Amino acid sequence: MATNIDAARVAYTRANTTMKACTFRLASANATLYAAQSTYRAALADLKNEVENAQLLADKASAEMKFAQHSVKENEAALVKAQDAEGDAKQVLNQALAARSRRVNKHDVFEPALPAEDAPVLPQSAAEKYIATAEAAFEDLENLDEFPEPEAEPCGNASCARNASSRALTACPHNLAAGLAGLSAKNLKAAKKVFSPEQFGGNTGFKNKAYEVCAAIDKLIAAQILNQTPRWQQGKAFDKNRRMDRGH
Repeated sequence: MATNIDAARVAYTRANTTMKACTFRLASANATLYAAQSTYRAALADLKNEVENAQLLADKASAEMKFAQHSVKENEAALVKAQDAEGDAKQVLNQALAARSRRVNKHDVFEPALPAEDAPVLPQSAAEKYIATAEAAFEDLENLDEFPEPEAEPCGNASCARNASSRALTACPHNLAAGLAGLSAKNLKAAKKVFSPEQFGGNTGFKNKAYEVCAAIDKLIAAQILNQTPRWQQGKAFDKNRRMDRGH
């Protein structure tokens, strides 16, 4: 009888030890499962954020592409209109030249050309003098100490006075417009090449001043184009020039 009891005790002890080992392994397995679940949740959250960020970038790229396509279409339409206007102008010019030729042939008018030495020398306007001065100054950029500005008195505009510190030039937009007044669109385009900001390289001060002069020239050219445009087209021309000023 005692032998059976001892055997039962030994069996119980072994079973208890085995149960404790199983309990420990179960606890370890539960801890591993919990850690795996946490890692999975974190990875799922990261993946969700990456998908959302990728979608935002895709939406932004799509919007930029649509805007670029719209700008290309607008520029193409503007180019076609400009080409049509150029063709119309050439046709009118050719008709005028043909009519003049017919009148000359009809009346047999002969106008002798003046000798070159007798040709009158027209005085330079203030704008032409300013452009010539700038062109001469820019021939030696290494020794250029002062950026040429048009001779002009303060315009008296309160807005210009307030914005004086934000301008690179001493001259305000009204001074520039007055200093460049009287030039044709062709001469204004030539003047813009004279003041090209790119020629100043890393000289930010001169480059910013050149940008302000070129901006004034662009406005004068736009004003001349608007004045030469038929009234029914002036609204479109104004909107186009305003978009050009905004850089679109």
